[in-house]
Amino acid sequence: VQNLPDGFTTVIGNHEVRLRPDESLRIALSRALLRNPSLLILEEPPAPPTEAETAELDAAIQRVADGRTLILLPHRLATLRSADKIVLLHEGRVHAMGTHAELIQSSDLYRHINYVRFNPFRHVSVS
Repeated sequence: VQNLPDGFTTVIGNHEVRLRPDESLRIALSRALLRNPSLLILEEPPAPPTEAETAELDAAIQRVADGRTLILLPHRLATLRSADKIVLLHEGRVHAMGTHAELIQSSDLYRHINYVRFNPFRHVSVS
């Protein structure tokens, strides 16, 4: 934030200032802390560039979530595993709710999504 031309009020996405997804999330978290909302909705960046940045973002999200309701749209399995409650939406309706472990046991759709989305071999080509 300190390196941005207008600090917290810098318009993100204009031609002068372009940020990586993890940087945009940091700005959003900083702005949220200033407003102190009781509900916060965030989309997790697909993958921060380094493990250190991933750890920093996880810690920042935890700090922001403390004492408020956080709806987080995850992109990483670790995020799902650490959630207090997961709400699985399908075709506009709540399909299932629970922890990661509960949904792995009880929801075929959740298991399928986890397999397809988080399978470590999904990008491996077989020659």
